[in-house]
Amino acid sequence: MLIVREDEVRKFITGFVPFKFKDGAYELTAGSVFAQESAPRVIDYKQDQKLAFSQIFPDFEGMFEMRPRKHFLVRARERLSLPKDVYATGYSLKGLSQSGVELVGNPLFHLGYNGVPELTLCNINEISYYNLYRDQPIIQLQFFRTSEGDKHE
Repeated sequence: MLIVREDEVRKFITGFVPFKFKDGAYELTAGSVFAQESAPRVIDYKQDQKLAFSQIFPDFEGMFEMRPRKHFLVRARERLSLPKDVYATGYSLKGLSQSGVELVGNPLFHLGYNGVPELTLCNINEISYYNLYRDQPIIQLQFFRTSEGDKHE
């Protein structure tokens, strides 16, 4: 597995923000936000239950208000179009975590992924609201090329 250089990564991202590249990685930014409609519950995977989300709209400054103890689906402003020999992994940003907003799961964008990434964030604070702004970085993506010996179709 080889880390992909920034000049190559730029070709995989539509709508990228130039200054969001750092040390060969890219900071994916918030585009739109959807709030969880119901209280968190244990999901019974045998019954294929899903959490319901509804879109929330930013104020005039582009701020989304994230209520305490709620999950939010965040759709990135960028689109990824990965070649068949490249995948990307996402890492939580320190600033969000320090503010009590956690990334749910570890995003993995598979070989050949093509789409707008959607991530689940949770404001784990008991009473504090968190203000997420449009175009604010939400995760850091690192891109990897599979080794030349790997065979993928």
